[in-house]
Amino acid sequence: MATLHIYDEIGEWGIDAKAVAREIGSLKDDEPLEVHINSPGGSAFDGIAIYNQLRRRGGVSVIVDGIAASAASIIAMGGQTITMAHNSMMMIHRASAGVWGNAQDLRDVADALDALDGQIVDTYAKRVGDSMQLSVIHELLDAETWLTAQDAVDRGFADAIDGEGAIPAAVHKGRYKNTPEHLRTNGGSVERVLQTLEQRRIQSTVNRLRAASAKRIG
Repeated sequence: MATLHIYDEIGEWGIDAKAVAREIGSLKDDEPLEVHINSPGGSAFDGIAIYNQLRRRGGVSVIVDGIAASAASIIAMGGQTITMAHNSMMMIHRASAGVWGNAQDLRDVADALDALDGQIVDTYAKRVGDSMQLSVIHELLDAETWLTAQDAVDRGFADAIDGEGAIPAAVHKGRYKNTPEHLRTNGGSVERVLQTLEQRRIQSTVNRLRAASAKRIG
């Protein structure tokens, strides 16, 4: 069985859809795939693309080892089976974006986010089936809902709970507005990932400035 670990930000600064496509493309067509998730989320579109890759492959087992938040929870829905470690969590919320511009620019982005929320709700709905109305899923997203392993199973977002949790769920305290207090104070691996990502961003900026300076000198 092949194993894929998504233990990073989703998107450009971590694991993006292109990287996952390379990994999946290297596997035999009939090779079982187990995907382990411990991610604070990131790009919704990369999350959706990875979800679709897993769905198309089929027979994928997803295991949430620590946290599957935001875009990472979308990826989790791509598993034929979804197992939550007993001490893991899942978080779902509305899409968000940073924008600069005039009033019309902001309205356009808001409309785009509403459309994206609809696609995200549809993704969750395919997993939970008729057990939950679309309006209820919208309400869960509005509230930025944090699900324990048992909550996720009870609501249909996961199938089973694994008693051997590898990584306690943890999220940087300033990342989301409703992060449970016990997750904010548990400085686990995801917080270290975020610190690493910030270092990458700084180094990337330095590299671009150096390249621009060298070009001017040349």
